[in-house]
Amino acid sequence: MVSNETFAKQAEQIDPLMQAGYRAMERNQPVAACFSWRKTWLLILEWLEQHPGLSIEMLDNAFHGQQSIYVWANDFIRELADAGPLDPFFYQVCIDCCRDYQKYSNNPDDPGHLSRQRAIANSLFRLGRQPEGDAVFTELTRQKPQWAWGWTAWASQYSFSRQDPWYDPAKAEKILREGLAVVKNTGRQEIVRQLRELLLKQGRAAAASLI
Repeated sequence: MVSNETFAKQAEQIDPLMQAGYRAMERNQPVAACFSWRKTWLLILEWLEQHPGLSIEMLDNAFHGQQSIYVWANDFIRELADAGPLDPFFYQVCIDCCRDYQKYSNNPDDPGHLSRQRAIANSLFRLGRQPEGDAVFTELTRQKPQWAWGWTAWASQYSFSRQDPWYDPAKAEKILREGLAVVKNTGRQEIVRQLRELLLKQGRAAAASLI
């Protein structure tokens, strides 16, 4: 068992890096924030690797920084998405961070797992690894078909930019319609909104009015 004193010593290293990243984020400097937070994550990862049986939730419960590891990790993933277009290196950081987080998590019901899977798939697409991204989205929508944001994020990859070699509005429409046939909760409205926008951009107002 790791002592509270040892945890406190580790927190002394982690918390300043966390806060430095938040300050960079407030200055609208995503790259600086992500470099600081990558160091933060590597310290957390080192800690987990050195203590077999220690989960990230256990570490978080013992961590008494200005922000919880859970909330910070979600902020980190969002900031990596902003830094990725400036330096694609951060897309790979996002993939690695999300996969490592899930490796050390002992909470299968954590809703953050869905967002992390989505972030992995998005990052794979942005790195040009379309087949791998498709595979992650396929598994995500198979495991959690009622989670609308899996369908919408997947479709967005095929309608995001005409510069993408996989740009295919017809495929985006197919994905959204598949999601629409499955999702029955309030998330359905997000699929409807995205599908209507997609159709309107193609000049298909009549089809959009029928959604």
